[in-house]
Amino acid sequence: MKHARRLTGAFLALLVTVNVAFATQAVAVDAPIDDIAPTISGSTSFGSTLTAVAGTWTPSDATLSVQWQRNGVAVVGATTSTYALTPADIGTRISVVETAIKDGEQASVVSAETAAITPGVITNTKPPKVVGTMTFRKTVKADRGSWSTGGLTYTYRWFRAGEKIKGASKRTYKLDWQDVGEKISVRVTVAKDNFTTTAAFSTPRKKVQHLAKLKRTVTYRVITRGKIRTSLKTVRKLANQTLNDPRGWRGMGVAFREVKKGGNFTLVLSQSSKVSSFSGVCSNYYSCRVGNYVVINQDRWLHATPLWKKVHRSLRDYRNMVVNHETGHWLGHRHAYCSKRGALAPVMQQQSKGLHGCKANPWPKTNELSSSRFRIK
Repeated sequence: MKHARRLTGAFLALLVTVNVAFATQAVAVDAPIDDIAPTISGSTSFGSTLTAVAGTWTPSDATLSVQWQRNGVAVVGATTSTYALTPADIGTRISVVETAIKDGEQASVVSAETAAITPGVITNTKPPKVVGTMTFRKTVKADRGSWSTGGLTYTYRWFRAGEKIKGASKRTYKLDWQDVGEKISVRVTVAKDNFTTTAAFSTPRKKVQHLAKLKRTVTYRVITRGKIRTSLKTVRKLANQTLNDPRGWRGMGVAFREVKKGGNFTLVLSQSSKVSSFSGVCSNYYSCRVGNYVVINQDRWLHATPLWKKVHRSLRDYRNMVVNHETGHWLGHRHAYCSKRGALAPVMQQQSKGLHGCKANPWPKTNELSSSRFRIK
């Protein structure tokens, strides 16, 4: 009987040990286990905001927290589910650490890194456009259009028929004679710190017009007198270009067309010694106009005058001037002079003989275009 009590006591001691062990095992808690790692959504360009998409955990009711990282290093204060990219992030890779906590136990897992963060993107939301009257000598302006962000720096570049116009890089542009008959557009380029420089083009406007609408076409023929030592083909070509140049008498609303016979006037390329044969008032040294004859002195066409060379103007400019001057007489203009020293000479000034303090000028001035006695029918 005494032995039985000892067994019973030993059994009881064993039972207590087992129960204690079982009880201890029943209250033990494992750390949360990640089933699916967190991910990151959003654009990886500066100016965007990334969002942490939570992973899944066991147990599912674990409390989650996040910490954003830049190249694996925690970003101070970045502990919410969203993260606005900063300039410091450009060129780096972003990840997020998600931590799950349950009953004092915790575990963490890191998302995959993003692609390298790039500078911000500026989007053109409304194209630029050219504003103003598309007429020679008028000034047009670039409307910048609309863009997806503010605080931009703007630069401009003007184009003629799709080609860059040399030196045209301001917001405004004064239409040149070379623009007549062509379409003009502008490129607006925008820049901002930490953003990629972006550009947009305007839609080309209608073609640039002459100073005046066409009201009459004048016809002329080209002949020679005496021995000719230069290319008549070149003379005809350059004379026609001069007569129809937007800077010239075309600005009156008159166009000039060469014909083989007849014509409203006759343009003559004359041997120098033959010029005086048209009239006693003509000199064999200069060009002349007699009635419907516009006479161009061959020597002057080939060499200009010493005075013209002295002011460093080109031979082509002289040819423009002499054709415009003598044709101007046919249109009814008399000789004129500049209003003050240093001013442009009227094309009707006798610039072959002297400038008298004026500046050499091969083209009619605005007041000459409006004061012609020539009747436009």
